[in-house]
Amino acid sequence: MEREDGESRYQAGIKLLQAKKAIPRNKRLLKYLSEPLSSRLITKCENDFIIDQKSKMAEKAMDYVEEELYFVASLVGILTAMIRADGDVRKEEVATIRRFFSERLGYRGESLEIVRDLIKQFLHQQVDLDSLCADVARRAEYATRLLLVECLLDVALADGHLHPQEQMVFDRCVGLLGISAADAVNIRTRGTAGPGTGTRRCSDCEVLGVPADVDEGTVKKAYRELVKKYHPDRVSHLGEEFRELAHKKFLEIQNAYDRLCKSRGWS
Repeated sequence: MEREDGESRYQAGIKLLQAKKAIPRNKRLLKYLSEPLSSRLITKCENDFIIDQKSKMAEKAMDYVEEELYFVASLVGILTAMIRADGDVRKEEVATIRRFFSERLGYRGESLEIVRDLIKQFLHQQVDLDSLCADVARRAEYATRLLLVECLLDVALADGHLHPQEQMVFDRCVGLLGISAADAVNIRTRGTAGPGTGTRRCSDCEVLGVPADVDEGTVKKAYRELVKKYHPDRVSHLGEEFRELAHKKFLEIQNAYDRLCKSRGWS
C-alpha cells in the first residue's frame, strides 16, 4: 500500500512538473507549486527526467560510435581486398589507405591507430569480399553505401589511375552493395575526371547525370534526386570526418547545378 502511495505521489509530481513547464499564470496553482513539498517532488521528477535523457543520449552516442567503427572496418576490409586483387601487396598501396584516413579524413592519434590495426588484421587473413559486402548491403542505408563506394574510388585513384584489377574489384563491390547502374556511372564519371587523373574535367551535365541537350525540368528533377541521395546529413551517424567528406562531394553536385542553371538562364 505504501509503495502504491509512493507511486501515486510520483505520478502527481510528474503532473506538477508538466504544469510548471507550461508556465502557469493561475495564482493558486503558482502558490501550490512553490510550497516545499510540491517543490521537492517536482525537483525529484525533473532530476529523474534529466538523468533519463542523458542515458538516452549516451546510448544514442554509443550507437553512432558502433556504426562509425563498423563502417570504417568494412571500408578497410574492402580496400585491403582491392590492393590484394593482383596477388601482390605493395607498401605504397598500404600507405595509400593510411593517407586516405589521415589526409582526406583528418584521422589522428587513437583513431588512426585503429585504422592501422584493422589494415594489419585484414592483410593477415583472407577477406571474404562477397560476405562483407552482403553484410554492409543488409545493414547500411543506401546513402552510406554510396559514400563507401566513393571512398573506394578515391583510394583506387590515389595514383591517378584505375588499374584493371582495381576496376574489377570496384565493379564487383558496386554490384554486391546494391548500387544502381546510374549511380555507379555518376560516381565513376565524377571520380575519374579532372586534375590528377589525366583526363578532362567532367561537364556539369555529366556530374548531374543528364544529357547535354537536357531541359530545365529534367535537370531540376535529377538535382532533387541527387540531393536526397548525397546530402551529408544522411551520413552524419558515421562521424564528422565522413560527414565533411560527403559535404565536399555534395558541393560538386550543387555547384554543377548552379553553374548549369546560370549558363542557360534558368532560375
